[in-house]
Amino acid sequence: MMTIRRYARAFFGALKLTLRGETIQPAIDPHPNLTAWWQSTIRLTDAAFASADNHGFPKSRRETLVLRIEGRDVSMETILKTVRFHADQEFPVLMRQGDNFGYLTMQATVMNDRFLVDKLAHAATLPDEIKAAVASITAHLDLLPRKDHL
Repeated sequence: MMTIRRYARAFFGALKLTLRGETIQPAIDPHPNLTAWWQSTIRLTDAAFASADNHGFPKSRRETLVLRIEGRDVSMETILKTVRFHADQEFPVLMRQGDNFGYLTMQATVMNDRFLVDKLAHAATLPDEIKAAVASITAHLDLLPRKDHL
């Protein structure tokens, strides 16, 4: 019964807005610079995947290119997917929480991601064309907007 009331209230609210010629305004992004930064991170990781595909490094080969980083074996595929996942999924959630630790957590994650990507950019077995795409991610991760300019 509660569901029907909720839908009826939403329907009549939408009907009132329509009859008055009004529309619902989209929510304003509280962190436009940060949102643009993580969207650029997604584009750059997608470009690195595309560059790898175009230069003879399909997914199967990226999974076999394994680096030993701080005592762990990490593949090229895992490094790039990790950076993309953080930018696409985790950073928006951290900033929506609105607490004082979201940005600090993001800084720590970006620092770790940058370290992994930098190690990948210097891998001896990676072709120069792919190194350039990976190095652009490294440079971009250094440009995380400051907390007072989000």
